[in-house]
Amino acid sequence: MDWNLRYAVSRTLTLGVSPQGRLVATNSISRTAKEIDFDALPVLIAFGGGSTPRAALDKVREDWEAEEGGFAAAVDSLIEQNYLTPTATEGAVSLATGGFASPTSHHAMLRDEIRVDAYRRAIERHCRDKRVLEIGCGTGVLSLFAARAGAVSVDAIEESTIAALAEKMFAANLAVGAPVHLHRGNSRDVTLETPAEVLIHELFGTDPFDENVLPALADARGRLLAEGGRMLPQRLDVACVGVDPGTQIIDRAKMLDEAHTYAERYGLDFSPWFTHLRDATSEPLRVVLNDRANPPIVLTEECPLFSIDFERDDLSALAVVAPPSLVPREAGTIRAIWLYFRAWFDDEIVLSTAPDAELTHWGRDLRTFPVPVEATLGVAIPLEAHIESPFGRQRLRLDLATRPTA
Repeated sequence: MDWNLRYAVSRTLTLGVSPQGRLVATNSISRTAKEIDFDALPVLIAFGGGSTPRAALDKVREDWEAEEGGFAAAVDSLIEQNYLTPTATEGAVSLATGGFASPTSHHAMLRDEIRVDAYRRAIERHCRDKRVLEIGCGTGVLSLFAARAGAVSVDAIEESTIAALAEKMFAANLAVGAPVHLHRGNSRDVTLETPAEVLIHELFGTDPFDENVLPALADARGRLLAEGGRMLPQRLDVACVGVDPGTQIIDRAKMLDEAHTYAERYGLDFSPWFTHLRDATSEPLRVVLNDRANPPIVLTEECPLFSIDFERDDLSALAVVAPPSLVPREAGTIRAIWLYFRAWFDDEIVLSTAPDAELTHWGRDLRTFPVPVEATLGVAIPLEAHIESPFGRQRLRLDLATRPTA
């Protein structure tokens, strides 16, 4: 900790109280929620609006007895978790080491040609001669696509330690186009000198909301994107169907073989990524994928849940399209709900996890029923759907509303 460097409370910080009555803090999907002492609250408050530790200590001492050593230890702990983040570029941001710091998760995304090609086509169509920003850049491949597509400038933001790999990828591919400027930290703690004209994001989980896409884009749209700017994707439809549900093993050698395949396909220098995969000795080797040959049996019509315009809608107050219900199209036993999304880049390019789409790395999000429900023609099965945010991480809660009714 630098006593004279300014820090501010991270805009991503969420505080809650656990069932055990403990104060819990979180600020990233790549970090687990942590219990913190209630004594940390006056320290956090002292940094509100930005402050040096020296000035914050003086402020705390106005109301509390505080020893310099104990205060410094508390501040160091808050900085380590990135609950406090430096406001100046010379300050070192504490990056997350879990979640998307894992090379295994990025391997799954990069080998997904459907995902990568949809983004590449959209980027090539919409990023030429534009100032481009990517939030959650991971390995940096999408930002490099933007540079190669003729973007005027490219900024990339990453909050996990995979940022070190992204920096090497940018250096290895300087010849593709405009240099990519890397910002370490969460997008809600980053500022840009000039707002972007195109914002690239891939913040979708298998549950489309569980990577906090809504609060991240609400903030980015207000602070980091120029008025009238485009988002890629720009729209998200979320829906579900009722289904009757019907392994592959990847070792390190297979991962490297597949990496060379997609490296050739995408036309970029992936040598830093190959080294990263080889050195990731602590990563688990077993990855369980969904069975492509035996998809679930769909028994109902599609049930629309949300239709979200990222560029125009109020992302803090979403409502379901209509009271949701499953309408059977054939008789059978519904044992689960298949939740999926369609992410629209424009009117032509769409990335889908729907039943009629080819399987992607997102797989199939199945929500099982406590008790199987019989699908009967003419009998609708009402559902309840809402977005909840336990300890700062959003997810879609989807349940049966009542017993089936005619």
